[in-house]
Amino acid sequence: MNVKDAGKLLYGHLKKKFPQLIKDKIFNHVVYKQCCVGSELVDWLMSIAPMLNHRDHAVGIWQTLIEEEILENVCKKHQFKDSDTLFYRFRISRSDGSITNEELNIAIKVLSQIGPDAFLRLLLSKKPSERTEQDVEAILKELSNIDGVCQMSPMVKKKLAAICTLEILKESGTTVIRQGDIADSWYIILKGSVEVFITGKGVVCSLNEGDDFGKLALVNRAPRAATVITKQDNCCFAKVHKDDFNLILQHCEANIIRLKENDKEVLVLERTARNEHGSEGSSVIEGAPHKILDYLIETRSTDTTRLQVDGEFIPDFYFTYPLFMSKSDLYSKLLSLYRGKKINSDKVGGNSIEFKAKIIHTIIQFYLLDFNYFNEDPETIAFINKLREELVENSAFEEATSLQYASKCRETLYRNNRIVEVMRDFMFESEYRLYRNNIMYPPLPLNGRDKVNLEVFQCDHTKIPLEQIPFEFSIAEILVEAKKKMKEDPSIREVYQLCEVKSNKDIIILEDDERSIASKIGINSRLFLAVKGHVDTCTPLSVQNPTKISSPDGQTCFENLNILAAAHHLTVYDYELLSKITMHEFLCYINGDHQSKILSTNLDYFLRRYNEIEYWVVSEICLTETCNKRANVVKRFIKLAEHCKQLNNFHSCTAILSALLTTPIIRLTQTFEKIHVKVHKKLKELQSIMDPSRNYRTYRSMAREIKPPFIPYTPLLIRDLLAIDTNNETYKAGSNLINFEKMRLISARLRPFRKAQDHPYTVEKLPYLLNNNSIKEYKYIRNLRVIDNESKLEELSQQIEKH
Repeated sequence: MNVKDAGKLLYGHLKKKFPQLIKDKIFNHVVYKQCCVGSELVDWLMSIAPMLNHRDHAVGIWQTLIEEEILENVCKKHQFKDSDTLFYRFRISRSDGSITNEELNIAIKVLSQIGPDAFLRLLLSKKPSERTEQDVEAILKELSNIDGVCQMSPMVKKKLAAICTLEILKESGTTVIRQGDIADSWYIILKGSVEVFITGKGVVCSLNEGDDFGKLALVNRAPRAATVITKQDNCCFAKVHKDDFNLILQHCEANIIRLKENDKEVLVLERTARNEHGSEGSSVIEGAPHKILDYLIETRSTDTTRLQVDGEFIPDFYFTYPLFMSKSDLYSKLLSLYRGKKINSDKVGGNSIEFKAKIIHTIIQFYLLDFNYFNEDPETIAFINKLREELVENSAFEEATSLQYASKCRETLYRNNRIVEVMRDFMFESEYRLYRNNIMYPPLPLNGRDKVNLEVFQCDHTKIPLEQIPFEFSIAEILVEAKKKMKEDPSIREVYQLCEVKSNKDIIILEDDERSIASKIGINSRLFLAVKGHVDTCTPLSVQNPTKISSPDGQTCFENLNILAAAHHLTVYDYELLSKITMHEFLCYINGDHQSKILSTNLDYFLRRYNEIEYWVVSEICLTETCNKRANVVKRFIKLAEHCKQLNNFHSCTAILSALLTTPIIRLTQTFEKIHVKVHKKLKELQSIMDPSRNYRTYRSMAREIKPPFIPYTPLLIRDLLAIDTNNETYKAGSNLINFEKMRLISARLRPFRKAQDHPYTVEKLPYLLNNNSIKEYKYIRNLRVIDNESKLEELSQQIEKH
């Protein structure tokens, strides 16, 4: 359904069911025939479309109909406004006949996907001086979906939202910028597409909605490096003029505070907006690691009633510090700061006492953010025990301070040798994370000391079982263990290598320092031990390429599963895996295990589960031989994806949808012809969630508005983190100062994931978990058997449908 058809259906429903909204209006002694009030149109649309959770969304839909010339302002002067004094008239002479609820819902969904773009263009068409604070925030929210903008600091983004303007080029083939001209503007494509020409090379690329161009020449004050021409009519751009761009940079510099020691900058701050008390704040932009930590502690509140995480500075620091500071350095610095401040017992409430309280407060907040890690990590437990000894020895601290908060910390620390029980009172008091509402604790995260059983094979397929191997073992250490169990002639001194043999016969030689290999190898991959230089003699085992994928009990199959129960079990298993992930694991994908020395075991398993679901869908379809049965399997997977979406499980939902778009499945035209048109519509609607245009704008908008519990689409988060890492240096050029704005960007991207972890699914949300009849779904879902050999899947697809 296109926009015009959707607009006609909406008008038809309005005219038939709510004719009282279309009538003659009088304003300032002028009669306007058969028109509607702007605010009444918004009220009506909100009442019939529960998926619209903000009036701005409805305004965007009506603005879309104005742009498509279905609706117009009676004076032909105004864009759409949510106003009691502006009238609008439909430009349709007649409406269609009866309209079904399904047709109406489809029409609203089509318009709701386009409406936000129209609303953004509406706001940008205002003069910057006429924009309200709400307008700027709305523009900022939309611009933050654009790759070229989302990597900027919050202050720069807000300034851009306040000054960028709308430019519309009505005809295809219009030159936007010309190679060699002096740069005067930066452009972001809001609607349409353009081609980029370079003299002597011709068309080098096309740019689409969400892409930007022209910024580099502005920053470098250089001539345009290419010519950009519109590819279609009515292209719309957000435009930032050079003068405005320079003003933003100047304004940002004017708000910078540079702190120096020995004539060297050690901390760079940016003034921020005043808080509710009228005090001007500041945030860290750059700094030496120890100075950032000093500033973090100095700015802590000592309010004894605040037993929850204080602002975003603490999470921004804690979740990113491994990128620029080792754990031992952090703990050593905290102990040094604590010991360095002498207590003067004559000065009750003196600065040194307050500073010590702030250090304790900071450590407690670290714990609140990552209590599982504090409970299990030996180095962290040793640090807490050292701190406890300091508190015990320094009785003057408790006697001299009036801060009951710090005293309570000391008593709690003293009560236990292990941190596992230390902060439980605080956890209940703050109602923080998974302790609230009597939710059961999730399984503890896997750490480097946890152990796993491994199987290593020799080239002749002889198995070498390795029991209880810690995840933190390197490949070199696993190699030593494997060689101990090998039965070989001691007089032969061969050099061996460990490699991963995939089901498609690909062989990857593993590096000696790789760790947590059990979580990193492919779904059906196996570890092989081979003489150095002869790894090509390794071949896959027969079990790596199954001809069928039976369940653990040998009886359960996908066709006889209860789909709703399967969705519930998928969701609870996904949440279990998600809840184990520590935020530091994401840094391994940015910085590598060897630099950060943090394993990404839990995150690896979570991402592998995504691939497992994807291969499961493709395997089930390609192993179903008859066309009618295959069509039924596809329909059941679409239904399963729909149930997962209703449960806000975007992890499994998007994995299923991604599988249905793979080459072995998309080519099965005879199968899809057997599927009812309504199911096709449902599939298209679900797939629209993952539309990659505008930097996955549809999914991001939905994820922002969604109410927990939910499970996010994590591959997109990994993509965002890699983009941040690529586009932002960790250390500022020409200095050893940490680029803390990069750390804030990383932490901001992790925030929705933390929110998802903080809100577990309950039995009320997933009632099938308690259904005794769903035990087979439980076992089946947690032990999926798949074919992960893509060549094999292609071959199966060709066999079941020969084109």
